[in-house]
Amino acid sequence: SLFKLINLTGCDRVFLDWLTEVMGADNSVYINDDEINRFIATLATSGTVYKLSSIKQTVKRLRSLGLLLKTKKASGLFHVCPLFYSKSSESKRWETIKMLLEFDVDSDKETNEWRIKIYEEMKRGKK
Repeated sequence: SLFKLINLTGCDRVFLDWLTEVMGADNSVYINDDEINRFIATLATSGTVYKLSSIKQTVKRLRSLGLLLKTKKASGLFHVCPLFYSKSSESKRWETIKMLLEFDVDSDKETNEWRIKIYEEMKRGKK
């Protein structure tokens, strides 16, 4: 994942690290103003100060790099990309990746078939 991380700002990287700490076992995390303010307040105790607007820009950058995935299940619900980060077992991580690759209801059939092919190739390469 280094190639994805190399262009992150300091704020991006610190916030991504925060997300990996607070995300659930399925890599889900709610990102709303309350969570961002909790992040800002936690860092302020160490002397690092970020603005709400800076963190919102960070969320946009993380999404554009595919490190943070938006879900349509609920407002403010995201997933930290399990291709790069995971809190669960390796088998659960692969199931999460498979779910994300297979079940994108907004994609056409060809795109979803392409995603399944990538998943299967990744799984073969893992062994």
